[in-house]
Amino acid sequence: MCPGVLDRARHAVRGLAVAGAIALVGAPLPAQIVVSVCFDCDGDLTDSYGRPVHVTATTLSATRRAYIIEHIQANYDDAVGAGVVKIVEADLSASYEIIVSGGVGPPATPPRFPKTEIGNAGAPGLPALVYSGQFSFWANFFGDKFLNAIAITAAHELGHKLGGEHNTNSPHDKMSETITNDELQSGTIRFNEDDKLTFTDLLTLSSAEPQPVDDPGSLQVRVGSSETGSSDPTDPIRVVDYTLDVTASFIGPLGAAFGFLTTSGEFAPLGSISQVGTFVDAMSFYFDGGIDMAVRVGGTVFDLLGGSGTVALSDPSPLTPGVFRTATLSFATTAGPSELTLRVSDATDTGGFVAAVPEPATVALVLGGLLLLGPARVRRARRRGVAATTVA
Repeated sequence: MCPGVLDRARHAVRGLAVAGAIALVGAPLPAQIVVSVCFDCDGDLTDSYGRPVHVTATTLSATRRAYIIEHIQANYDDAVGAGVVKIVEADLSASYEIIVSGGVGPPATPPRFPKTEIGNAGAPGLPALVYSGQFSFWANFFGDKFLNAIAITAAHELGHKLGGEHNTNSPHDKMSETITNDELQSGTIRFNEDDKLTFTDLLTLSSAEPQPVDDPGSLQVRVGSSETGSSDPTDPIRVVDYTLDVTASFIGPLGAAFGFLTTSGEFAPLGSISQVGTFVDAMSFYFDGGIDMAVRVGGTVFDLLGGSGTVALSDPSPLTPGVFRTATLSFATTAGPSELTLRVSDATDTGGFVAAVPEPATVALVLGGLLLLGPARVRRARRRGVAATTVA
């Protein structure tokens, strides 16, 4: 099994509640972020798509393990400076973990090329995954080429943990959606300058991953899939992307930033108003579930679950019943209102946003309480202003 993995997935959101907001305490740049690589893990986990996956121990020798760790380390030394990120083997106190499994990944649905995953960012708070067994089935993946492919895949999936997003750049780089066999085998592709800036910003946090939440007031994401290229499922040019790509439009006070609360309860910024106008940019979601989105003004964060914002859904997806292509998040801050609009950017994407449904036990408790408390208490509850998701 993988000791310590489940414990790290249970971090609670922490912060000082002040009038429905969270007061930030400045976090100094850590001396070092430690990332552990496990080659001997065996057990069941959940990937970033919510699928149960099984990982198995590898048979890699100590020399080959050292080679992989050295090459992942070189990638991050190049991206953020020597020693800022430290890659080690089997350290349960590490901030992040990568599991290199000796088996193959789960089959992709719908069929695509390759037909199984070679890596996955893992659910928030859980390890990133590399399926080294998959490379064994491909031609010419032997010796250093095999080890380079593992190292590049590990660096890519860790990049997602640190805030990096897929891109369609040409020539390819470390976070490209598609990477050729030659690029995997050579180990020479690098992170781009945008990735380096993102990593540098988010490495000031104890965690850069969103805190998964089930509260109906959160932004509920369904990743789905989108397709580009050939319609032939056996054609390697055909790409099925298992991320939810959206266009983010943000309007708010000058200096306001939007983002989310992480597994450590810190605010991770995604964009900000640096001049009068609207922030517009692309962003991606990598896992299904709820996210406590937030806006920061000055030193204070106003988050959905703190009662400072609401979510409204619109534009039903023609591809997936119950899924909406637009989410509008409205926040009330001390400096005035802010609004974040997220629109699914790909017409072929089956994912989007959904209205959260409370669990049956919660519904039973609420209904029982309402029957006992009567209509007057129901009306008072509506004044709370906490984000009950609305569908428009």
